[in-house]
Amino acid sequence: MTTATTSVDALSLAIAAGVPAVLWGSPGTGKSSAVMAMAEATGAPCEVVIASIREPSDFAGLPIVVDDGVRFAPPRWATNLADAGHGVLFLDEISTAPPAVQAALLRVVLERVVGDLALPDGVAIVAAANPPDQAADGWDLSAPLANRFCHLDWSVDAQTVAAGLVAGFPVATPPPLADGWEEQIPLAAGLVAAFLGLRPSVVSAPPTDRSAAGRAWPSPRTWEMVGRLMAACDLSAASSQVRRALVLGAVGDGAGLEFLTWLDELDLPDPEAALADPDGVDNVNDADNDPNNELQDWSNLPGIPAAFSDGVDDVVDADSDPNNELQDWSTLPGIPAGFADGVDDGFDNLGNHAATTTLDLNGNAVTDFSSLLNRGDSVMPSLVLDSTGSGDNWFSQGAYVSIGESGGLGSASMHMTYRGDGYGFIGAGTVTNGEPVSYFRFDYNSDNIYSNDTLTVANLECTDCVDSGDIGANAVGSSEIAASAVGSSEVIS
Repeated sequence: MTTATTSVDALSLAIAAGVPAVLWGSPGTGKSSAVMAMAEATGAPCEVVIASIREPSDFAGLPIVVDDGVRFAPPRWATNLADAGHGVLFLDEISTAPPAVQAALLRVVLERVVGDLALPDGVAIVAAANPPDQAADGWDLSAPLANRFCHLDWSVDAQTVAAGLVAGFPVATPPPLADGWEEQIPLAAGLVAAFLGLRPSVVSAPPTDRSAAGRAWPSPRTWEMVGRLMAACDLSAASSQVRRALVLGAVGDGAGLEFLTWLDELDLPDPEAALADPDGVDNVNDADNDPNNELQDWSNLPGIPAAFSDGVDDVVDADSDPNNELQDWSTLPGIPAGFADGVDDGFDNLGNHAATTTLDLNGNAVTDFSSLLNRGDSVMPSLVLDSTGSGDNWFSQGAYVSIGESGGLGSASMHMTYRGDGYGFIGAGTVTNGEPVSYFRFDYNSDNIYSNDTLTVANLECTDCVDSGDIGANAVGSSEIAASAVGSSEVIS
């Protein structure tokens, strides 16, 4: 949503550029007051016309029979503006105008003609509207009438209201544009034309929804309006917020945002041309003054520390090469501080592990990991996880393998762990002291398998297990093997 200041500035610039504007906002937000205050501040006469209480003839002209035929006499408000030579035609509450009156307004807004009277170029046309659901007997604007306006959202915030009650509200003052400013319009129109050449689908896209058709949407007329507004923005050094409000107010959010994004990226090379001829891209200054390989100036890219690529070997790299400073990757975002400090502290972020784990293949230490993929010998394949530490607990001699979305030792993963004290576990859930939340436990000194949870077995069949004592009497006929089966939770093999 635009701010009150942006709305005022956008309205001022639209008036200066001679583009009809309509202010959309809730009742009581000061739309009418802002327009009349602007006219008063500039000393321009303001004719307020409430369309809902007018007849179509008040805009098309009242037919009068004269000696040489019939002419359409303009109403008093139109002759007042014509006599003054400038001013503001304020069409208030335009969203309450019935369709017949809206149709009569088409020529007034676009051609500035009322009956047989042409309004001077110095007359600005401004309208104000409430959303139909908030208007008194409101109507959606017809698509032809809506497409003749630049639609500006009029919003107020608490800070603006508080300041306005004390010091007065901001007043729209059209900025003076230098004589001959319209000569700049072809330049802006050229940008619009280039964009439409790439996106022909947005040249004309009238909405099928009636309410959407009553607001801004793209057509050749509104794209011409964009060219005019863009030229005025450039000459008045308008802010990006004002430029955005005017472009979106002319052609709508979808086409407008696409056009503004295209403008922002206009200085980038064409992707297809760059792919077809990478050596022909010449847009940035590179480190070696090679116009054909400019992305070598990577030091200016986001995330690259300023100290890199300055010709000074101010980092601890492997080969003391001042031209290869990125070897000090430990300072890059996301790299833990404990890494690349010259100390082999391995798993210290996972519980102060005393030593670095080693990967051992068939009893041989692996330093070239490609050997995991290409082994030409006939030795039985094996994968050994061991620790160079000693002891009898998890932190000094443990090892694990984790599979799942939470990664190492996480809750949403499966784990196979060895705790270092003779116990191994297979289970799932967060690992604490080598034990997953739910697990089977194995003991290298015993042939028993222990579970810390209730076991459920589908289609259990047992006829003589009671006599053998394998499971226990309480488990017969049940699909659960519970701890009460044999007085403990161990299942004897």
